[in-house]
Amino acid sequence: MSENPPRPRPLTSWKEIADYLGVTVRTAQRWEKERKLPVWRPPGGRGQVSASITDLQNWKLGAPPHAIALEFSAIRVGSGIADRETGVAGGVPDGAPLRGIAPPVGRKKIWRLAAGIAATALIVGALFFVFRPRTGPPSHWHVEPDGLAITDMQNRICWRMAFPEDAVPQVYDPNTINGKSHVWMGDLDGDGKVETLINVEYSRHGAHTGELLCNSERGELLWRFAPGESVHTSQCGFSNDFSVLNFAVMDAGAPPNRGVLFVATNDPEYPAQVGFLSAQGVLLRDYWHSGYIGAPGCLIVSDLNGDGSQEVWLGGTSKAHHQATLVVLDPARMQGASLEDDPKFQLHDFRPGNEIARILFPRTRMNLENWPYNSVVGLALHDRLVSVEVAETLNSQPATIHYSLDGRYNLISAAVSDMFLQVHKQMMAAAKLKHEFTAAEEAGLRRLRYLKPANSTTRAFY
Repeated sequence: MSENPPRPRPLTSWKEIADYLGVTVRTAQRWEKERKLPVWRPPGGRGQVSASITDLQNWKLGAPPHAIALEFSAIRVGSGIADRETGVAGGVPDGAPLRGIAPPVGRKKIWRLAAGIAATALIVGALFFVFRPRTGPPSHWHVEPDGLAITDMQNRICWRMAFPEDAVPQVYDPNTINGKSHVWMGDLDGDGKVETLINVEYSRHGAHTGELLCNSERGELLWRFAPGESVHTSQCGFSNDFSVLNFAVMDAGAPPNRGVLFVATNDPEYPAQVGFLSAQGVLLRDYWHSGYIGAPGCLIVSDLNGDGSQEVWLGGTSKAHHQATLVVLDPARMQGASLEDDPKFQLHDFRPGNEIARILFPRTRMNLENWPYNSVVGLALHDRLVSVEVAETLNSQPATIHYSLDGRYNLISAAVSDMFLQVHKQMMAAAKLKHEFTAAEEAGLRRLRYLKPANSTTRAFY
């Protein structure tokens, strides 16, 4: 008969039990409480403990893997790395079967593993940021349902701006004159990067208002400017509901040279503020006009007189004179408010305005008999001349007269448009006009009124 193999002796201390399991003493003791590790205590034995190797093997085989998976790390079996809690080397011999369990670790090793995973994620994210396709500087924009998308030359999104409440998206259409007057992109402050200026319009408390926003190349808001202030005449005061009509980035010819010229008007049309901002959005100086001037299409910045400095040409309407008007300003020194013959239109608490030139355009009989005023509705440069388009009708049929002035503000020509002659005939037929358009009336179109003659003796006066 063959002899039976000797039965393994029991393990008689927590140290032996822990070494057999390949864990720390603290972990083995916790497994007794939480995992029902099969250990035996003799009656009356204080602190004594023993366990059968067979029972421990059966326990290991029967324990569900997920119940103890968090107690182990993915370190190589038999690596001999010391447990952080006890300093005792753990693990099992190389090549020994694990029987459904992994090499053990403590909680700190679990946290270290989690930290490693997080660090790896950060590295991957950083690499994606470094090697992702980069956008170029802003150069275009388009309107989205809820805001503006600022794009580079390849039409890649650089950043977005959400519209404020009650915004009118169509005014930002880059394919229109009005839309082009609402957004500007370029190096405003000389830092070599592209800033974006946006004229934001919205309705607040029933009044149409707006402000200028300046954004960095990455879309951060650098500054914002709200136009207007409390102004009044002897007859009335005006609310502080102002909206930017138009703006232009320019060199004003005086330190700080580069800045933003803006035109703003009170809701609905009077008075107008023309101001110059520094590249940092600080108001440096302004001029006030009793009327409506400088709308899109009615602003020119150019050195037409050849004196080395740019002038600002603004077209619109003089409220005090009920006439189309042209105002020319020096942006480096403009100040004050326009002087008016009628005191009820004179803005108070301002110095007299220092315009370079201020010109009124005559009204035709068609305009005098049917509308309260005529208005400059367009300015353009052609061969060193300024073309001024004056509307004699204030409806959907623009009956216009075309004027041409040189850089010294001298009148070169005045001519009625075909539409003007057509509308004139239609109004005659509808009995809304009783007078033919005569040669004498056409000749009278050349009699401009120069409220500010700009030291010239070549102009005609009323």
